[in-house]
Amino acid sequence: MKAKEAIYSDVLVIGTGIAGCACALELAEKKIGVCLLTSARDVKETNTKYAQGGIVYKCQKDPNLLIKDTIKAGAGRSKKNAVVLLAKEGPKAIERILFEKLRMDFDRDEKGKLEMRREGGHSCFRIIHIKDETGRFIENAFIKKIKNHPFIKIYTDHTLIDLIVSKSKRKNVCLGGYVLDGKKKRIRVFLAKKTVLATGGAGQLFLRTSNSKIAQGSGIAVAHRAGACLEDVEFVQFHPTGFYHQQVSNLLITESLRGEGAKLKNHKGELFMKNYHPLEDLAPRDIATRAIYDQMLKSGKPYVFLDAASYIPESKIKSQFPYIYKACLKYGFDITKKSLPVSPVAHFLCGGVKVDLWGKTSIKNLYAVGEVSCTGVHGANRLASNSLSECLVWGIRAAKNISSTIKGHNLPFPKRT
Repeated sequence: MKAKEAIYSDVLVIGTGIAGCACALELAEKKIGVCLLTSARDVKETNTKYAQGGIVYKCQKDPNLLIKDTIKAGAGRSKKNAVVLLAKEGPKAIERILFEKLRMDFDRDEKGKLEMRREGGHSCFRIIHIKDETGRFIENAFIKKIKNHPFIKIYTDHTLIDLIVSKSKRKNVCLGGYVLDGKKKRIRVFLAKKTVLATGGAGQLFLRTSNSKIAQGSGIAVAHRAGACLEDVEFVQFHPTGFYHQQVSNLLITESLRGEGAKLKNHKGELFMKNYHPLEDLAPRDIATRAIYDQMLKSGKPYVFLDAASYIPESKIKSQFPYIYKACLKYGFDITKKSLPVSPVAHFLCGGVKVDLWGKTSIKNLYAVGEVSCTGVHGANRLASNSLSECLVWGIRAAKNISSTIKGHNLPFPKRT
């Protein structure tokens, strides 16, 4: 490829979910030029779009409870400094970005206060939401904000093939990436002073997953080939309740439904979670998933049942969970009338490209934020609704570190015209 065909920018961000968008927006508002890439044809096709339950905000009882809950859910393998950072900066990031900058309108109660939900592994109500499509509303708000930003250039249908790295003083240095332009069927070179991976997880490696079709683990693969350190990639979280139906493989049934009172039952109609954990149906995801799998082995059936109809008023289901209600109705299941067949689905990669508290990888000038990264927050199992908060915090922190170090930084070769 001719050098003149290369595309230059200050920062190359790969991925248009909440982590990539937060990083790109923070940089652009400091007048730092960003090339923002996604392998999808639709810029909104991300894992963020499919996040239903909500985002962890503030606990009215004790802010430190989030630290304890996160570490406990992570089987004691979380890095405490990362968890403390998330608990401290998460609410501030939500307020500054989602409330103030994006003007997002989260659900509120009759008194006008933010409506809090509780999900598996949480010891208090601290999850804010917009119905059962929180992620989609966040994604839409970000794209609306950045799509016409003068310092952000968006490229859809552009798939990262490999990172461009060179050795400088015996250490790998990232210079950008080789990218497949799906529209023109050609490889393009993107060169940048700093590169940020925000490519999401790897759920599509599994037959049943809640993830977007583009969550194929590509970011982790290219980082590994470039020599970046990985961490905890063996810890894949399976969400307990994916809708079980032959015609659909990626419909998640949000944990918030159990937070509002829905119960898991086996084929005998028994409430079985009380036999596995003190929190019963609100046990951490790994425990709930193993319990469901145990019941599946005992019954010989590939699913159990989630009963919302017996425990949640019909009006509440329709008003607070409209997406799930309508989606299940398409396949002949009215969750206000009968139980829903559910089974575990691949949901979240707890590990990934190893990063520090600023999103920096082991390769100079390469950052990773969001599910592609391993910050150490999640340990062996992620606490429900911590993912969007982590994406926001590390996306912002990566941008802050980049903006403070990019001045005077030049690529090791001249820019061609």
